[in-house]
Amino acid sequence: MEYKFQRGDRLVLELINSDEILEGEFVDGSKDRVTLINITSYRCNNVIKGPYTYYRSDISNVRVLSDSSNNESIIDINKIHDKSYNCDAILIAKAEYQRLREMSCNYVYMGSLDSRYYDAVNYIKTCESIGIATITTSYEKTACFNLLVISTWDQVYIIDFLVINSEKFPLGLKEVFECDYIKKILHDARLLVEILTKRFNIHLKNIFDTKVADIAIRKKNGEVPQQTRSLAECLVHYFNFPVTLFGSQTIKLEKWKARPLTDFRKFKAAQMATFLIMLKNHFEGILLKDFYKAVDDYSKSLCHCSMKDVAAKLFDAEVCDTLQNMKLE
Repeated sequence: MEYKFQRGDRLVLELINSDEILEGEFVDGSKDRVTLINITSYRCNNVIKGPYTYYRSDISNVRVLSDSSNNESIIDINKIHDKSYNCDAILIAKAEYQRLREMSCNYVYMGSLDSRYYDAVNYIKTCESIGIATITTSYEKTACFNLLVISTWDQVYIIDFLVINSEKFPLGLKEVFECDYIKKILHDARLLVEILTKRFNIHLKNIFDTKVADIAIRKKNGEVPQQTRSLAECLVHYFNFPVTLFGSQTIKLEKWKARPLTDFRKFKAAQMATFLIMLKNHFEGILLKDFYKAVDDYSKSLCHCSMKDVAAKLFDAEVCDTLQNMKLE
């Protein structure tokens, strides 16, 4: 099968027998090769001007970053089953995909409770939703996390508990975690809840668990799930992300103890929280699809009315047919 791309398409290549992912601009190709320029390596975030040619024997998968024509940040997953649609496209607009990838590279690492930490906490307190990921190397009763990773819509913070080496939980974050008004998004909240409760007597509130949401969606679609999906598997399933984005080989737990923490491991830690807010928003859209459809219908229900009817309907408290017929599953 020939690679059918247009000049200027932004492609994401996964290489065979490697966790290496390359992103570049397509300039030429045939049934056996693709030639790219302005190539970014996901492993080191370096940009290579090129051109470089990659052959089919070296490529395990090719995906296209799409410019959404209607400015949607997320493309409908159902389109992946439409034969007229490029099923190798990443189902998120190119600008949003690149924004998130850059965000995971531009993390703020904190190994002390200095002014950067308190500035970060003050900013986090203003956020409606935050993503949280934890890394620990022990599951004993007295265990704490080595790293706590927090993402906002536009920034990722890595707090290195192993370096801070404090018996007390850092000031400010307790208030954030116990706040009812900030939604905490995790993929499997159990470990964080256990550590916070047993070790620090902190009670995490307003949790959205994307692992639970994925199961709920699968059950809503008539599936009887037997296995849960990892965060990486959810990103592959719902957005057609590269399979090796998180790496096919997980970093061994004991290696997370090594300090100083390498830039590569900081990047891998940042990735664990970067996509959580986007994933939560997508899951809410699916779980509340009928509700949002009713809201859309209701908001447009006066568009074809005369001004006299508009005034009458606006001051009529009776539940209209649009809301009476709302179906919520």
